[in-house]
Amino acid sequence: MNNLKNRQWQERFGWIYYNEDEIFRSDQQQIDNLVKKYADDGITILIGFSCTHFRWNHVLNWKEINECIGRLVKSCHKYGIRYVEHHSSHLTYNPIGQDQIDAVEKAFEFHGSSTKAWTGFYEYSQGDPLINGRKISSFRQISGATAKFARSNYRGYCMCFNNPQYKEEYFKYLESVYAQGVDGIMTDDVQYFGQGWWGDWSACTCVHCRKLFKEKTGYDIPEPDKWNEFYENYSNPAFVAWKKFKHESTTKFAHDVNKHFESLGYALLRPNYISTIVRENPTSYPFENCTDLWDFVFQENISLIVIKESFYDVATEAIHRFAMARHRGIPSMSMFYPRTEDSLYFSWGLCKIWGQLFTQCSRNFKGGMREYIYRNFEMKHKEFYEAPDKVSDLAFLLSADTRDFSIGYKDSMRRFATWLQASYVYGFMTDMVFESEDLDVYSKFKYIVAPSVKMLSEMMLEKLYKYVENGGNLIIIGSFAIYDDKGKSYGHRLEECFTKLPSTPGVKMIGKGSIFVIEDSECIDHYQNSVRVPNYMDEHALSNPTPDYVIDALKQTGGKTLDAIIQQKNIEATSSIQIIYSLFKHGVNAAIHIMNVDKAMSKENERVTLSTPIEGYTIGSKKAAQVDVSVKLGFTPKSIIACIPESDEEKEIHFIEANGRIHFSIPKNTFYGYCLIKVFG
Repeated sequence: MNNLKNRQWQERFGWIYYNEDEIFRSDQQQIDNLVKKYADDGITILIGFSCTHFRWNHVLNWKEINECIGRLVKSCHKYGIRYVEHHSSHLTYNPIGQDQIDAVEKAFEFHGSSTKAWTGFYEYSQGDPLINGRKISSFRQISGATAKFARSNYRGYCMCFNNPQYKEEYFKYLESVYAQGVDGIMTDDVQYFGQGWWGDWSACTCVHCRKLFKEKTGYDIPEPDKWNEFYENYSNPAFVAWKKFKHESTTKFAHDVNKHFESLGYALLRPNYISTIVRENPTSYPFENCTDLWDFVFQENISLIVIKESFYDVATEAIHRFAMARHRGIPSMSMFYPRTEDSLYFSWGLCKIWGQLFTQCSRNFKGGMREYIYRNFEMKHKEFYEAPDKVSDLAFLLSADTRDFSIGYKDSMRRFATWLQASYVYGFMTDMVFESEDLDVYSKFKYIVAPSVKMLSEMMLEKLYKYVENGGNLIIIGSFAIYDDKGKSYGHRLEECFTKLPSTPGVKMIGKGSIFVIEDSECIDHYQNSVRVPNYMDEHALSNPTPDYVIDALKQTGGKTLDAIIQQKNIEATSSIQIIYSLFKHGVNAAIHIMNVDKAMSKENERVTLSTPIEGYTIGSKKAAQVDVSVKLGFTPKSIIACIPESDEEKEIHFIEANGRIHFSIPKNTFYGYCLIKVFG
């Protein structure tokens, strides 16, 4: 059931919750009935999610959990669905104080359970139980700041991926999961933490890490009394080496999972996700470093965000996932937590705009939302959704070295993300390239943008020089290549390793291409962040104010600055209402996706909830205004057809061809929220 390579774009992912009732009180028929609802929605792959996600708190119930997984697998296979088991590889609850205990209780209550349902939960989470004769405390990450057990921001301790005893015991547990017949595995949260809050990543300094780090680098990890002068000191080669060591350790662990199940004769599906990675990767999550392992890569647009207020933020992550997946030749995907029919529709439409698969994890235990409408629409028009080839205007160079290992990386990556968002909101078909990609990938893009890319190796500079020399256009914004990949900086580095840059602003021709240098200050210093609302209580009652609306300012500053260089987009779509749009090639055909976002974001500081209605996506919404489109396709269409998921009706669109572009209008009242424009070549 695991050979997906020829059908990956036809997969439809869903999430199935198995909690207290499913684990302790369900029979096979009840699980069959639950899974059938997903099959009716067209789901082909189900990922498990459970209140036992922190599996190390539930060792005493592993047997019952595995039996439930077995029932899920049997039901999934009955309906032709693949099942992927998903749980945390090492996180735990270990609440300290009544406030943390209350928070853990609330988390279980949110999943329809209670800590009382789980054998010895507090005795096990608060104590130091033996796992096959080994104290669980011996597996834990250690904070370098305190020499005490590291804690995550999930109110518990964590395990170290360099600890051979932990790996041995965890892999034994995985064997018991594989024996249930699962089709895939997600070993979540392969991350290093610190002292229990987001912003401290001082683990791990356990005996195993100290020994391995010394062997690999020759450096010693300092003791707590020297920690403050060591930690986050990117001028110190020992600290940079330690951070790289953590990246290498998590990467090795992820590969070891594969080697282990392959040694047992399994060929398991491995989808993987992360919520955010464009601006930072402080926990050393091995997401980008393991592209050879992942069958699907996706982003978790976390359950706290108000989707209609946050889509411009998560769009920057979608650009990253699409590019990362293309590098591997696999689909990218977005995972949302919609609470209502309109937020389901809206989030599905975003995925189509971004060229991604869609998956929703709504915690709707009864599967009551009408996902089948959108799944049926996808299948009906599948040739306009599968294997999308983005028609890009420009690509941003994401430097992992700058993000992970350079002095002042937070400021650099904030500016990188702001320019990236400005490009997207202006309407450019915005793409991304990575340091690890070859020159032939770079050469596919007419423009590559490098905002605040402060750390670049000599090899990277040589690749960029050849890119320009061969006809590419490099747009440099702000600081550029101040440091090499070892963190060293010296005068005249660019002149020696690259070229002397023109004055700012300025242009320099090299071979067939050009280097443009522009001031970082040309784009406002504001980013449109997500709006978050706590969701462990009554989600309809809880609200938060929206931040200042800066989309128009981003367009007028960074967007216009890029437009002055690029001058003409591959696709332009305008309307009296606010829209977003995209263009992808599909063989000889093309797909244009348009969404009505006119009433999505609040332009004043309004209070919103996770269930605030989205105009255009609710029942009774007015249809959208006319949209005028001008697109460079490279071919003359045989026909252009407009389709919407609310209706089987298809509308033929009249077009004209002029100056190498196709021009047409989508009449008013053609669509409500989302419109697919099928362009037949």
